[in-house]
Amino acid sequence: MKTMSVIFSFIFLFFGFSGYCQVITVTPALPNDQSSVEVTFDATKGNVAPNLVDYTGDVYAHTGVITNKSTSGSDWKYVKADWGVNIADCKLTSLGNNKWKLNIGPSIREYYSVPTGEEIQKLAFVFRNPDGSKTGKTSSGGDIFYDVFPSSLSIKITAPSDKFLFVDLNSTINVTVSSLQADSTLLFVNGSRVAFTTGSSLAYTLTASAHGRTLVKAIGKSAAGMVADSFYYYVRPEPVIAEIPAGMKDGINYLSPTSVLLSLYAPLKHSAFVIVDWHFQFI
Repeated sequence: MKTMSVIFSFIFLFFGFSGYCQVITVTPALPNDQSSVEVTFDATKGNVAPNLVDYTGDVYAHTGVITNKSTSGSDWKYVKADWGVNIADCKLTSLGNNKWKLNIGPSIREYYSVPTGEEIQKLAFVFRNPDGSKTGKTSSGGDIFYDVFPSSLSIKITAPSDKFLFVDLNSTINVTVSSLQADSTLLFVNGSRVAFTTGSSLAYTLTASAHGRTLVKAIGKSAAGMVADSFYYYVRPEPVIAEIPAGMKDGINYLSPTSVLLSLYAPLKHSAFVIVDWHFQFI
């Protein structure tokens, strides 16, 4: 039987991943601490079972904020209610089709009772049924976060929400950008300007027409300065199909002090990726 060997390129990831991955959408897209906010939760975008997909009972938000006094990204402050405590302020309204809405107001600061002078940096959520046996989290099972912006020059790429995408050649990516107090909003693809507006929102559809990694950056400008947000997408190259070199085995084969060959048996898989760190120890 012929065996296929794929020699992988190592992809070094210098960037973070989005914490919410379109599990929620927030209106306005760039809320500040004085904003009244509408949060829409899509149960189909979240974690694996037991989740809230096709659930028809009451849904509540376990919610708080990350502030400048949080000691870590998981140090929620001013949590509205303990886990399993169901209060009216945290009850979502069903919109049908696995979507639910939470209204936060009259402002973020008032809703969470955050003292004046403490900086609110992020909203934090886990959605649940009344007893917490079903939850809505990120696709990796993590807490859901959304940035709270200062009342100054700001910009955010609102779609796609991931900071890194794997896409197929010639697929399309719909990009939307929101800005606050910007005189101009610009969109660049690998350093070339592709879109421009003097308004507060921008929409652009790009085509992933080349293999490899591409940087998409949005820039907001005003007399006060410049701000930016960005994401990468990666187009998978066509795999190189070849016989396994003589003497190689499944797994990592050390060829020299500076090179390895990885043989991975993965039938019926479209593609595979290897993530490594910088510190190699060859034996």
